[in-house]
Amino acid sequence: MTIKNELRALSRDLAKLGLREVYVENSLADDSFRVVYVNKQVKQQAAVPGKKKKDTSS
Repeated sequence: MTIKNELRALSRDLAKLGLREVYVENSLADDSFRVVYVNKQVKQQAAVPGKKKKDTSS
């Protein structure tokens, strides 16, 4: 399997867990790559108003 095929398989498996691929970066200089995934459930919960944690200071 090539790296692209491995990443596709990883993205499918992570999608089942609720993660979504949002960014892919390839570097030709040193033959490296970076993939960023986001947890959709956490993002949705953060957008719900009134669910903010109140911080009390004394």
